[in-house]
Amino acid sequence: MKFFLLIFCAFAPLVYAEETPDPNVQYQINKIHIDTLDAFDPRIPGYRSWPFRFLNKIHNRTNDSFVRRELLFREGELLDSDLIAESERNLRKHRFLDDVRIEPKVVGPEKVDLYVHSEDQWTTQIDLSAGKSSGFSKFQFAIEESNFLGLGKTISLGYRRDPERTSWGALYFDPQFLNSRWTFETSYETASDGWRYTNDVIRPFYALDTKWAYGVSWDSGLYADKLHYKGETVAEIDTDHRNGLFFAARSWGSRYNHRRFGVLFSMDSLLYPNPARIIFPEAEAIKSIRKNLHPIDREDYQYGVIFNWDRQQFIKKNYLDNFGRIEDLPEGLLLATTFTRSHDIKPNPDFYQIQSIAQYTKEVSSWQYLSLLSEFSIRRQTDGRFSNAIFNGFSHYYLQMPEFRIGPIRFPRQTLATNLSATLTKDVDPPFQISLGENEGLRGYTFKYFNGQNRVLMNIEDRIFTPFNYRLVGVGFVGFLDAGYVWSGDEHLKFSDFPVSVGVGLRIGLKKAQSARVVRVDFALPLTRQTSPFASVDPKGYSISVSSGQIFEVLGDLPKLFRLF
Repeated sequence: MKFFLLIFCAFAPLVYAEETPDPNVQYQINKIHIDTLDAFDPRIPGYRSWPFRFLNKIHNRTNDSFVRRELLFREGELLDSDLIAESERNLRKHRFLDDVRIEPKVVGPEKVDLYVHSEDQWTTQIDLSAGKSSGFSKFQFAIEESNFLGLGKTISLGYRRDPERTSWGALYFDPQFLNSRWTFETSYETASDGWRYTNDVIRPFYALDTKWAYGVSWDSGLYADKLHYKGETVAEIDTDHRNGLFFAARSWGSRYNHRRFGVLFSMDSLLYPNPARIIFPEAEAIKSIRKNLHPIDREDYQYGVIFNWDRQQFIKKNYLDNFGRIEDLPEGLLLATTFTRSHDIKPNPDFYQIQSIAQYTKEVSSWQYLSLLSEFSIRRQTDGRFSNAIFNGFSHYYLQMPEFRIGPIRFPRQTLATNLSATLTKDVDPPFQISLGENEGLRGYTFKYFNGQNRVLMNIEDRIFTPFNYRLVGVGFVGFLDAGYVWSGDEHLKFSDFPVSVGVGLRIGLKKAQSARVVRVDFALPLTRQTSPFASVDPKGYSISVSSGQIFEVLGDLPKLFRLF
């Protein structure tokens, strides 16, 4: 009898290992196996040649301990499918990891082993982008290592030149500071018109079940605020800025319906040490420029509360913004607001300020996705006057259309992507200026050609992902239409004045490069004639720009505090 029992114990793991978990059984996690593949794994036939073997030798594969610290479960705990899905999302947030899968296998009565699979991306990046539009040019060069020594840390050095400034910068980011759940980020930039230094130490809500989050942030700098008109810099205002922030927050509720409440304290200093430098004296006659030339110094400290209500789940999509990589997208409703009281150093009056955001996202069908976001803030001064009213909002709609053919070539994937966004303001502290141009979503027009205090923008893109889609690179094409308008507070919106541009573009998906997933080359034709009393050369009738990233993406960036919160 003992002999047969020994035989059963020896072969039981082999029998159970082929089984998948029964959803009606509660399993315990027996062991966690980490399987992180090299960037060019030799088990894949296309990666067996010597160049790929050489690249693997000089690439630091992601350390198993880094992957293990991102997991939200431990050996000995009960299996939870929600935590498995959330751990996969946490790993995919690190763009140097792809093909993330966590697979449970039954190894005994009510016991499972978890196999955590991921594939490294090439993390030593040389980011080179340039653009030229109507006589104005921009150039950017950066070198970045986003998985330093396989520990997930980012180190980067970069150079940037555009019509506003020339700058050099350095950044360090550690998502597991001191092997913990804290994050640490610091950056320094020196520019032709000043400098900037930032520093963040944050313990965020790193999981849906996390109960506490807190952190400190510092941002300081000296730079020249530029005022533009018809694509030209017409004035400069030296700005000395210091901002420090502390927050702490607590979370309640279930994973997909939770509320968070916190307190915050900040100190802010915004000084203008020198009179405005007028580059074109004629610009002083323009009302929208003139009212920005004499800003008032402001120093204050604020204290208040922050509230967040999150009713979102998550879905997986492909071929919206990227070439095949899984895009984790929320579905549901997010509401958040801050309410603060500010004590100003005289002569400015004290004020109350409210800032709120609302995000609604929905998978309308398996081939449609909708993303809506609105952000609103306003101040009420103790003298009863309202000021600094700002509204930002956008609607992004994605439609994945059926395949089509051109002759013998079949195009299996095609995505219609649309953006409609607006910024509306009233009584904002000077200097404040909104602009539209080549690098701000209105391709074909001069850099910051349209200026004012309010803006609307529409983009329509037909993103065609061609069958020329390989393990290293994918190729796509885009047809697009851009339309937008900027106006001042004392003007009325005129749809007849909307500048419009059309064009085509090439998209190259760098499928092994984690930081520049898409290289964008656009050729645009403006359909409205540009004229400027300050331009030294006549604008061209077209523009060609080369950059990285889509002109807009399915989810916009939330304000920094709400992202941390």
